[in-house]
Amino acid sequence: MVCFGRRVARMVMLGMLGACGLALAACSVTGHPFQASGLDRLVPGQTTLMQASEALNAAPAQQWPQTDGGLLARWAYRRSLSTDALYFRQAVLLRFGPDGTFQSIEDTVNIPLAPSIQALARRAQQDQAARYRAASVPPSPAVPPAADPSGRIQLEEIVIGQPSGPAPAPWPRSPG
Repeated sequence: MVCFGRRVARMVMLGMLGACGLALAACSVTGHPFQASGLDRLVPGQTTLMQASEALNAAPAQQWPQTDGGLLARWAYRRSLSTDALYFRQAVLLRFGPDGTFQSIEDTVNIPLAPSIQALARRAQQDQAARYRAASVPPSPAVPPAADPSGRIQLEEIVIGQPSGPAPAPWPRSPG
């Protein structure tokens, strides 16, 4: 009987170790935890990237240089348990201008914002929408179309002639 009890105890112990191993294998962490409460200390036009890192108590996870000489910096942290069954995720994307100072909060994920910071985030969303609209508006023509005396617009006729030079070779056919 004693031998049977030891076997059962050993099987239970191995089962518990296996379950713990599976639980640990299912956990994952990405990024570094940061203090979102530090966003309240960021001052547009004054706070530098280094000061923002100190306020958030972490270095940015990613940085992307911008064409205007500025920088987008992203702080992100994600912890999951049991392969996305339970997870915690936080992220903030900050825009820094060409002079290296904080300009705006571009995006946040699961970060409660103080009213003063919410105003900054709203302004950034409006600025982003304005930049998008400006980029998607086609340029106006350099020369306005001619109008006849009746006020109707006349479109100029465009004639496309035959191409000069030898005709292009036909596509090669595959055997078959």
